[in-house]
Amino acid sequence: MISLFINWSLYVIFLSVVVYLVYLSLRKLNFRSSNRYLFLKIAFLTLPLQAMLFQLELPSYENQALKVSPSKRTVQVELPPIKIVSRNQSSQLSVDMWSAIGGSLFIIYLIGIFCGLFKLIQSYRVLSKLKKMGKPLVIDEAVVYVHSGSLAPAAFGSFNPCILMPAKLVEKLSDHDLQMVVCHEKGHIDRFDPVLNILRHLVRVLLFFNPITYKLSEIFEDEMELSLDEALLTTEKVVKKNYGGILVNLCSMDFLTESIVCNGLSQKLIKRRILNMKNFSKMRSSQRIIFFALGVVATAGILIPVLGLSIKTPSSKSSSKVIFDDVSLNLVNGGKRLIKVASPKSSVQMHKVNLDYFLVNLANTGGEKLIKVEMDFEVNSAGAKDEIEERMSQVRNIIVILLSSKDFKQISTPEGKQRLKDEVRDTVNSFLNKGAIEKVYFTRFIYS
Repeated sequence: MISLFINWSLYVIFLSVVVYLVYLSLRKLNFRSSNRYLFLKIAFLTLPLQAMLFQLELPSYENQALKVSPSKRTVQVELPPIKIVSRNQSSQLSVDMWSAIGGSLFIIYLIGIFCGLFKLIQSYRVLSKLKKMGKPLVIDEAVVYVHSGSLAPAAFGSFNPCILMPAKLVEKLSDHDLQMVVCHEKGHIDRFDPVLNILRHLVRVLLFFNPITYKLSEIFEDEMELSLDEALLTTEKVVKKNYGGILVNLCSMDFLTESIVCNGLSQKLIKRRILNMKNFSKMRSSQRIIFFALGVVATAGILIPVLGLSIKTPSSKSSSKVIFDDVSLNLVNGGKRLIKVASPKSSVQMHKVNLDYFLVNLANTGGEKLIKVEMDFEVNSAGAKDEIEERMSQVRNIIVILLSSKDFKQISTPEGKQRLKDEVRDTVNSFLNKGAIEKVYFTRFIYS
């Protein structure tokens, strides 16, 4: 779960960068806003879903990077001083660390989503209130609610969309100019832009941690307006010169905006819209370029695992991708360390070693509590079995010392018994030369 969340976040950031670069390329190549807007509708609005789909596991070759033949189990290399640490202890520490970090990040993420949704709902309530207070009119077959507020003209609503229009604008504009404003907002409704605008804000809420998301959201809003201007220029209802004059007049008015609706009246965007209409006939248009651009984004998503943009968090469960079960270290002459790598389980015949029972006093009890333990070893070679039987006195001695150092609390729980097994295995393995212990079994465990 932790690695899924972190990798999803990394995928989102990487894909958003790719989408932004592809958009800049389309703009640099002078393609029309209608082409760029279509690309953003597919690439940006599906960004969270893309990041999830591209996390599907692809064939991995990392396990084939190292192969050791069962007949070649030892190699000698120069190593610095090595501290022998229990494999389970170190992995458990790593798991706990990732759990703490991932849990904290996920909580912060949920808080951020809650704040974003709260702000979005507040904006929706403000617009709903204006609609209720407004006076409904029918202009050019469109339902227009004229309100007394200062909100800029906007198309609002998902299921029953309408146009919100400030009363001062209705009074100031001529009937022809008012029809063109209504025609513009009606164009938004016909293209389902109010719905797409809500989806844009939901994507921004879900990906609030990614700064590029905010930039893409602003670009999406601008291209929504620019592409609609281009569409209206192809109709007989709009004259380029008159349409540009209306935009300039609207820009000079002091309107308020709400984040949930489109805002195409900023001075910078008005200049860009007028310039875009002026150069409309000179711009390139091609539907094929959209498929090519989307293909670039999809290819980038598929290549993410190849580029190594992923984090694999440790797991407390055993993985089927582990090639070798254990590594034991022994000091040899000349300051070198002999690394003995156990062969894969599938190619190693296991041998069992039976130990007689152990009866020792528990620590910190003043000799009042005793523990009786019977155990068996599972070793990976016949040589290891013979060596343990030959050095049985040394093996029993070190196990007695280990058992007598434990108190009741340390070994009374299932987790404590498992840790004790791991310590017995690692301790005995530290001085074996002909193999290694794979598992330790407690056949009887009694304390009084």
